[in-house]
Amino acid sequence: MRPRLMARPTAIVVALILLAACGRPFGAVATVEQERQLGEESLPVLINAMGGIYADRALRQYVQGLTDELAATVELAEGYEPLRVEILDTEMPSAYAGAGGAIFVTRGLLGMVTTEAELAGVIAHEIGHVLKRHVALGIAARERQVKDVVDEQQPRLRQIRSRSTQMSIIRAELEKRLPDAAEFSRAQELEADQLALQMLTAKGYPTSGFKDLLVRVSTLQARKLDAIGVSSERIASYRQRSSYPKLADRVAALGSLRSGEPDPDGQERLMKMINGMIFDNIYDGGVIKGGVYRNERYGLGFDVEEEVLTDHSRGLQIATADEMVIVRFDRPNDRSLDDIMEISEFGQLTFENQQRVDINGLSALTAEIRSTREDVDTTARLTVLDLGRVFATLIGVVGESEGADASEDDRALYNGIVGSIRKVPKSGVPDVRRYRTRKVEAGDTVAALAAETTFDGDKEAALRLWNGLGPDDDLEVGQWIKLVK
Repeated sequence: MRPRLMARPTAIVVALILLAACGRPFGAVATVEQERQLGEESLPVLINAMGGIYADRALRQYVQGLTDELAATVELAEGYEPLRVEILDTEMPSAYAGAGGAIFVTRGLLGMVTTEAELAGVIAHEIGHVLKRHVALGIAARERQVKDVVDEQQPRLRQIRSRSTQMSIIRAELEKRLPDAAEFSRAQELEADQLALQMLTAKGYPTSGFKDLLVRVSTLQARKLDAIGVSSERIASYRQRSSYPKLADRVAALGSLRSGEPDPDGQERLMKMINGMIFDNIYDGGVIKGGVYRNERYGLGFDVEEEVLTDHSRGLQIATADEMVIVRFDRPNDRSLDDIMEISEFGQLTFENQQRVDINGLSALTAEIRSTREDVDTTARLTVLDLGRVFATLIGVVGESEGADASEDDRALYNGIVGSIRKVPKSGVPDVRRYRTRKVEAGDTVAALAAETTFDGDKEAALRLWNGLGPDDDLEVGQWIKLVK
């Protein structure tokens, strides 16, 4: 279900090291126990980057119950059962199957779902990944790629003493193999789709809802990219490189989908669970609202342009069409800003022009990060704020690999954020919007209900999208509707 880029080679190498520590031959498929060990070591990083776990016990139990029912229709490898399911605290609509059989669904995806059958389709898709052991197979395939690269480049690597230069060569060669890895991953996604349909049919769910949800999520992503000015050409280029199948290919591969009678009991269960769920984008206690990021847990705030795209995949990412700022909160573990300033090089990264500065009363370190890979020189801007028990780290990147030539005009997003950094009162409880669900009453119209909401942008278009309503669909008395207030 998840839209994603291929894992970067650096992340692959980390995963390989972790698995090697489990005593498994390099390139061999991990046992379930070895895969579980990898999950225990690597999944906390994913969970933290995606905003942590959404603490709603009743909602989690509901999702876990659906998962258990669907998993009972197939025979999972011994060691995966019972499947662990968690809800990630991010507004990004996505779902993941992690190492060791862990399944993650985001609250953003739960907010997009309109029927229980749609949610069952998402969960069944992720169970399909677990059933066919796609995570373990994918890691083994990438390991074999690494081995092939090292074998091919061995004569060249022997002549180079610098470990960072050797890693640059390996990384560049792995980049050339991304199309093969992407094709492998696309095949896994299509296989998981087919398995999902089998599980839905076994439980009596209509299968057409799965496709409907895929289309809505794809529409939402396209609207977000369009809002920040990403051209259709760049979107097409991204999708061409993506390890995820094209939506049209997925729909075609799903074949003839079975519609079914509405399940009022299932929809009522779902809507009651969604009622009160947070809608806003929150990262580690902070929320973006009205062009301002406020983190009252740490007493930090800064301005954010209205037309930006935010997500949680490596901390909080704030992006325009040409620029990205990554915000992360880290525990310093007794380190100080002076300790960070002593670092001049870290692996392939060189830190330049380090300065201690005061930003509106907050002690900070600023620097440039330079990276040279295969004769491509790139830079990013770094700001680290000392907030006492945590460091707030902001990294500004321009373009995909053109940072070295970026002007100050190119860094408008980063400069605007850093320049507006300020202290805010600490209260610890952000003011957020939430989903509110109810049944349509006589006299309700789409326009009137949209006016009640606090959706961003075109409220009526958003209301229709989040509720699965077409451009010309009217409301029916008694149907469930999701609002955001």
